[in-house]
Parts: sequence; C-alpha cells; structure tokens
Amino acid sequence: MVRAGPRLPYPLGFKTLGLPIYASWRSKPRMIITAALAPELTIDQALAEANSEGFVGEIKEYTGGHTEPHRHDYDVRLFVLEGEIRLTDVQDNVVHACGSGTKAYVSAGTVHTEDHDALKMIVARRHTRATISADP
Repeated sequence: MVRAGPRLPYPLGFKTLGLPIYASWRSKPRMIITAALAPELTIDQALAEANSEGFVGEIKEYTGGHTEPHRHDYDVRLFVLEGEIRLTDVQDNVVHACGSGTKAYVSAGTVHTEDHDALKMIVARRHTRATISADP
C-alpha cells in the first residue's frame, strides 16, 4: 500500500527552479532578505559557497551611500568583509544591519533600500529561470 504524504503548497518540481515558494497556490510569492553571521568564512570559501549555489561573485568596495527603494531581477548574496550595510525590506520596514563577517541574501523582486558607509564585500548574483527571457 502506498501512502500519500502531505499536500504540497506548490507544484512538484517548482522548488527546484530556484524561485520563491508560494505560501499557497493563490498567494503572492514572499520575497525575502535574510542575514546570518559567518565570521569563519574566508574570501575563497565565501566565493566557493556562492558558486556552488549558482551565484557569480566579485569583491567590491564602496564609499558611503544610500539607494532609493528598488528591486533586482536576480537573487543577490552578500558577504560583508569590512564595514556595514543596512538592508531595509520596504514591504515590512525591517532593517537588517549586516556588519563584517555577515552574509545576506536578497531574493529577486524584493523591494529594498541600502545604506552604508565605507564598505568592502563580495557581491554575488544568480539569475533564475524566471528572469531570463526566452525571446531572441
């Protein structure tokens, strides 16, 4: 006898596309910002981790700045090496302060702002199938 598992809130295989998961069939996808301390990661390890998840990364240095609310059509993974960046999820008005030794993830489509002083970090981008046009 075969037992069926719990009903999935998304179509089978949907999760493998790297897209945000729907809370239910008819709800809007929840775009996310997450941040976690990762002080043990070296630059090489951070780049390798990003590459293993399909991201392409590079080291960037910034002077102070602020961005107006915006969104990207790709996922972003950040590894803060020096300084601090404050990512604000405009939808929830939640601020994520990401200092040295922090990695952060911003999913494609998340409306956010960025505030920072002098900053050095790895910026890695991953284009999902949903953001790649099939048009010639």
